[in-house]
Amino acid sequence: TAYSFTAQITIGDHDRGCSAALVDPEWVLTAASCFAAAPGAAVPAGVPRTGTSIVVGPPELSQSFLKDTRRQVVELVPRTDRDVVLARLSRPVTKVPPIGLASAGPAAGEELKFTGYGRTASEWAPLDLHTGVYGVGSADTTTAAVTGKAGVAACAGDAGGPVFREASGKATLVGLNGRSYQGGCFGTDPAETRTDGLVTRVDDLGAWVNSVVGAARITDFNGDGVEDVAIADPKAAVGGKDGAGLVRIVYGGGKGTTSVNQDLDWVPGGSEEGDWFGESIDTVDYNQDGYTDLVVGTPSEDLDKATDAGMVDVLYGATGGIGTGSVKDAHFEQDTGTGSIAGSAPETGDRMGQAVAAGTTVSGEPFLVIGVPGEAIGSVPKAGMAFYVRDSTSVGITTANVGITQDSSGVPGAVEANDAFGSSVAAYANHFAIGAPNEAIGTDAAAGNLAVFSHKLNSENRPTPLFGLDQDLDTVAGAAEAGDQFGKSLALVPYRPAGAAAATDSILAVGSPGEDLDV
Repeated sequence: TAYSFTAQITIGDHDRGCSAALVDPEWVLTAASCFAAAPGAAVPAGVPRTGTSIVVGPPELSQSFLKDTRRQVVELVPRTDRDVVLARLSRPVTKVPPIGLASAGPAAGEELKFTGYGRTASEWAPLDLHTGVYGVGSADTTTAAVTGKAGVAACAGDAGGPVFREASGKATLVGLNGRSYQGGCFGTDPAETRTDGLVTRVDDLGAWVNSVVGAARITDFNGDGVEDVAIADPKAAVGGKDGAGLVRIVYGGGKGTTSVNQDLDWVPGGSEEGDWFGESIDTVDYNQDGYTDLVVGTPSEDLDKATDAGMVDVLYGATGGIGTGSVKDAHFEQDTGTGSIAGSAPETGDRMGQAVAAGTTVSGEPFLVIGVPGEAIGSVPKAGMAFYVRDSTSVGITTANVGITQDSSGVPGAVEANDAFGSSVAAYANHFAIGAPNEAIGTDAAAGNLAVFSHKLNSENRPTPLFGLDQDLDTVAGAAEAGDQFGKSLALVPYRPAGAAAATDSILAVGSPGEDLDV
């Protein structure tokens, strides 16, 4: 496993193969030319135009290891000054340590090691990682001329593979395999014996790699690498129906605008007066194909005789924008689908989807938090609940589809009439929060509280409750008073504590719209 940071890339249905170096749990460095439509053609940023899979770690390892490290490439960020591209994986690889970039470039006369999954002298498509040694002849600002030692050359399929320096048992990345004469490679003219090649330097790209890897993920419904915007307009009239609701989409880079509503034949339901389609929205790459998907809550949707029962849809992005792919939508309404959502019935005033939050966990699993503030819990009306849905893979194997109420183990507060638990939700990779703005604190009606959870599932297969907050706590400003509605709105972002390597904490903002202030 010494060189398990080496990755094997397969483009299309084995149309083309390359190698790569894992430089971050979610990113590999490889040759941009691997993705070019024609030799010398520029590689566009965004989702690869041809489906691309990747395996990180030597294929001679166990199949369970391969299952854990097989991913899709969902985003490309190319360089313009050399044959290099950063490729983002559909979810992090946690079992393989990335390789760091070298602090110095290749020097004439030194030896560097290279690895890859390309051809060998005897195999067209080998299954095992192979290695070789280069002698460096010369170097300029972006490339280095090298010669393979002992008659070993980089072969077809090795392009983009790591070229690295080893010292004290540690490998650091100097460059990527580029062009080669391929002397001695399977399928090469036997008269060609040259093992010379050209390596693309990456040792000076640390700042660029860090800026790309550390950048906030953009909303990109059409996968072109340019940020898009969704604007909810839930009270808009559609087809003369007031309050039917719609969501307006603005595609970045001057690629136009559109609107999404329930009168489109691929959007569930139909536009009706007072549906409020888009009352809540969020975004996430829910099916992990690289295109951002739009999560839409329609809390006033009538379902059969249940008025304002509500529902939620995940509308999938694609090359032409939202709704242009072969699969358009993942639909959520009570009494359909699987898990707790299927096990509950739509009732008048449930308002499923009044609040929605979406994201991916630290391990890369996409999730939804869906507020249902009007849900009756047993015989207690409008106590409220939230559904938590999490998928373990891009093919939709569900890890969790559970309901959370104030009767769930460890959740602060108690189920009471009109608490409206689930009126607000906020979520990110580390934590999520659910508000109950009508919760009584002592004798103060509608003072409000909230509960904070981690994504770790407990023995009930529910997210683990961590703590609750209300204004009677010493650590919270103000005091619980009737009508404060603490927790009516929530926002949450990740936070990296000083000295920490990653954003392990979160910052939570809480709205309390009914708070009285002395003037």
